[in-house]
Amino acid sequence: MASPVSPVPDGTILFHAGFHKTGTTALQSALEAQRAQLLEAGVLYPGEGHSHHRAAMAVTGRRWGWGEGARPPRATYWESLRDESLGHGGRVIISSEAFALARGPAVDQVVAELGADRLHAVFTLRPFAKLLASSYQQYLKYGLGMPYAQWLENVFANPPKCPPSPNFWRRNDHAGVMGRWAKRLGADRVTLVVLDDADRGALFRTFEGLLGLPDGLLVPDSGLGASNRSMTAAEAEMLRLVNAGGARQWDWPAYQDGVRRGAVMRMVESRTPGRDEPMLATPAWAVEAAQEFGRSTAQRVATLGINVLGDPTRLADPIPAADPPTQPPLLPVDAAAQAVLGGILGALGSEPTSAGRERALEQARKGAIDQLPTRAVAGLLAARVSRARRRHMARVRRRVQGQTPPNG
Repeated sequence: MASPVSPVPDGTILFHAGFHKTGTTALQSALEAQRAQLLEAGVLYPGEGHSHHRAAMAVTGRRWGWGEGARPPRATYWESLRDESLGHGGRVIISSEAFALARGPAVDQVVAELGADRLHAVFTLRPFAKLLASSYQQYLKYGLGMPYAQWLENVFANPPKCPPSPNFWRRNDHAGVMGRWAKRLGADRVTLVVLDDADRGALFRTFEGLLGLPDGLLVPDSGLGASNRSMTAAEAEMLRLVNAGGARQWDWPAYQDGVRRGAVMRMVESRTPGRDEPMLATPAWAVEAAQEFGRSTAQRVATLGINVLGDPTRLADPIPAADPPTQPPLLPVDAAAQAVLGGILGALGSEPTSAGRERALEQARKGAIDQLPTRAVAGLLAARVSRARRRHMARVRRRVQGQTPPNG
């Protein structure tokens, strides 16, 4: 990607359809932040939100969550995105990695409704080994209770099934996904951008080039790092234990409010892990298997004949390997305090005052220990979230029945 990137023709709809865990959130944040400036430059980033995930899920028929609380997004999300995109005569950028899960009929719908003559599909990709731990953590946030080592065994043992994450290989069959789009659009209308983590700015420069934008218009969101950071091994294990303890018996709204948006988000956003806090350890056998898959992907991409920006051999790059710990990791007490506090407040549907946050942290700091067993924190979090949720639902029922005033 060192050489200049030629822009797509004016009027093109640049359709960024994947892949997961490849800088998509960073790019979408940059596009959202510069939506007005993009339009001044003749480029439309349709909608008002961060990304186009809901439209993608509407097209692919995917649900968000589980049980009765999980409903597919309304078709109007896609219809609004489609109509706004077609109404703009200049370049358009659509971005959601959820489109990577589009099978044949969904791809046909996108192509038919946006027009093969206007579409150009683009994909971003990193070395496959670097996607493993981050993918696992994403599944944890959807209720996965399986240890990382066991999950890795399932990933590589019998693809494409991979229970209990059946969509893992659907979205990570990178050459297969791009091949579906190339078959319908032509290889010249599909581009793969191979990322180099040593040059974090390359992602933004490449899309500036593709869209014909001024240099430096797309920049990283300085506030995104904290909210989008990876969990440490202890943080991930605490969440796994909550899930394994029966969290999926809750309905999806309760889990999302109390655990996903409450406990996990507050724990991740409120602190910067210390340098001595270990991250998830990927064993050597899994790294080698990931490298082999990366090499296979590079070979398959070459047969597709699509445009490639960057070095596809990098898809087989390794990551440092390490054996999983033999003892459960300890969770710093400030992380535990934030997780429990966030879980309670999320279940109650309320936000703490700054004073309330400080009181909770001060109580944690006064403890005689600096770290807690992850299993103990997980049990406490699950119990507190369940109790808070029951209290919240009881108050809601009383209000509906007219037994308490709205502010009671």
